[in-house]
Amino acid sequence: MCQSHFIQRLLVFFLCFWILSPITGYSHPERQDSKKQERETSVIIEVEGNAQAHKRYLQTYFPQTKVIAVYDTLFNGLAIKTKPNKLPRIASLDFVKAVHPVNTYQTNQHQDANYTSPSDRRKMTSELKDMLQADESAVLPSDINTTSYTGKGVKVGIIDTGVDYSHPDIQKNYQGGYDLVDLDDDPMETKPDQGEPTMHGTHVAGIIAADGDLKGVAPDASIYAYRALGPGGSGTSAQVIAALEQAVKDGVDIINLSLGNSVNGPDYPTSIAVNKASELGVLVVTANGNTGPENWTVGSPATAVKSFSVGASSNAQHVPVLVTKQDQKQIHMRLMLGSLPWDLDRDYAVTTDISRVRGKIALIKRGKTPFRELAQQAASNGAAAVLIYNNETGDFQGSVESNDRQDEPLQIPVAALSQRDGKVLADYSREQFPYVDTKVMETKAGIAAFSSRGPVTVNWQIKPNVSAPGTNIVSTVPDGYEALQGTSMAAPHVSGAAALLKEAHPDWSNEKIAAALETTANVYAENKKDHSCKCPGHGRNTT
Repeated sequence: MCQSHFIQRLLVFFLCFWILSPITGYSHPERQDSKKQERETSVIIEVEGNAQAHKRYLQTYFPQTKVIAVYDTLFNGLAIKTKPNKLPRIASLDFVKAVHPVNTYQTNQHQDANYTSPSDRRKMTSELKDMLQADESAVLPSDINTTSYTGKGVKVGIIDTGVDYSHPDIQKNYQGGYDLVDLDDDPMETKPDQGEPTMHGTHVAGIIAADGDLKGVAPDASIYAYRALGPGGSGTSAQVIAALEQAVKDGVDIINLSLGNSVNGPDYPTSIAVNKASELGVLVVTANGNTGPENWTVGSPATAVKSFSVGASSNAQHVPVLVTKQDQKQIHMRLMLGSLPWDLDRDYAVTTDISRVRGKIALIKRGKTPFRELAQQAASNGAAAVLIYNNETGDFQGSVESNDRQDEPLQIPVAALSQRDGKVLADYSREQFPYVDTKVMETKAGIAAFSSRGPVTVNWQIKPNVSAPGTNIVSTVPDGYEALQGTSMAAPHVSGAAALLKEAHPDWSNEKIAAALETTANVYAENKKDHSCKCPGHGRNTT
């Protein structure tokens, strides 16, 4: 290797290393204690040549370095865990092409709907019908399939939080998978005794291929589950790439990735793996993200050039908003998972003093205390409702559900606010007449406000490719059914539709299937004043 090539690669490594330093605890050596020096960090190294041979080399000459995963199907490299002071030597090895940080991936679920609590989840056909009748905005996945096709013979891989394959609507079509978190053949959702429980992957699986009381888009498609996200719906890029490789080795036709992060760039290792899977004939459907409505908010792996990225469309809904008495300002809120509906029927005072909140709405800044604990404290002091506002820019997702079935359910509604709206309401609470009303606002059908927009940095690729139903989607969850929303719910609609096309046209390439989905979609023109693209040469966003 020439000296200039070595110096260039070492500079790239040190840039990556300093980016990683907040995660690894690295700081100036004079300010480090012995514990921080011993802390390990994880990275993904892209290599030339045989990855398995390089694994053996590292194990021989870097015995304290742990090889977490070897990638040799979609991405040529290794995921390793080592001490920060070992990374410069590893980066300088002849076979190392690049060093990438290990990023965190989350489910792309946007919690902004009226949810049922675990004890109230509908388990029987009649109760499911009651649930749908009670919510006029609820959407059934099967509604989009107006064809005679059912996805029969098509294999769909779901890389997610796992799948509750014991669910009566799932078990018929579940064919296997792998757990990349616990490294075994049991990709079950995280259960309460294993950490923060999950349900996301089961909801995604139901949208694609539920076949019971509830029907998915392609009810005869085969489901393969790959658990890459563990407790709380969080996982790493190392696990996601490993799941992609396993799904391809298992011979799936379609991969659904209802997960993402904030990395807006086309060249991250997960994007490389997605592109390679597509080249091998697998259609990879990705959720575009829930950090809209601004442009440039799409995140990996939807940023991959060859991913088929999906945004969320919204049906017309009636949603509650708070309106201040003095200036009629509207405050938008997002009910937390497990909350009662926000059906307050008169005006209420808002206060930040949780000790004097009887008969009022408690306004609390988000901190380290669990949301349910904050809500319980306010409820015990007589609050009529609770609003928790973010401690950083933007919206957030929250839950007040309990893992303990013996806990008493909360008797008041709890909702989340953005930091901006929270500060506005906090200032308003100090006024002489700090009262708010609840009003119901009718939203129009179109692109969901939370749905992330493109373009992708570097190549300016437009994302998403299409949008699909992503609000109030009723599907399967452990022990019953739930209405959720997000681009996580939109992507599996497209995966199901792709399964129908694969059945109808088994000789079609991914490009033909993608083109058929894009060219037969309806066009939504967004409000140019609100969301117009500020990029030269672009007029409006369409899906």
